[in-house]
Amino acid sequence: MTITASTLPKLSASASGKVDKLDPHRWKDDAKTGMCDLYEVLDAVSSTSIPDPTDSEANLVMDLVRAKREVLVAQKVLAECILRENEIQASLLKFQVDTTEKKLDDTDMGLGYMRAVFKKYGWSHISPLPPGHGNYLHTVDSLNFKCHMLSFALSKFSHLVPLELN
Repeated sequence: MTITASTLPKLSASASGKVDKLDPHRWKDDAKTGMCDLYEVLDAVSSTSIPDPTDSEANLVMDLVRAKREVLVAQKVLAECILRENEIQASLLKFQVDTTEKKLDDTDMGLGYMRAVFKKYGWSHISPLPPGHGNYLHTVDSLNFKCHMLSFALSKFSHLVPLELN
């Protein structure tokens, strides 16, 4: 039995023994009725819980703490995701550095091979003539130089093959 605003006067009347006025169908036996009604009031009061303001405040504080915990858990998950993203970005950059270093090494080997071929055949780099001294190709042909050309595969710098063209 719960105590409400409408049941409180009835319980009070039954505890005082004035049941006849409120409930005419109820038998009045002063000894039994008073004692049973007292037990009913006691049961009703003990089963009723009136919310204490401190309980409400404690519940609100607990809800706030739970919400803060959820925020911190979400921040931790976000930090782990950012960390994973940075690790993957670092791996990608390392891969790009390794690839670029390999390309640079291949280019250095290609240039070294070209220098060795130039040195072996006695070739040199001919600088263009200053402006006003005629066409560069015409000057080279007029001096009766043999034109040597190198052809190499651009995709594989380490496999340079010199070709002599007459």
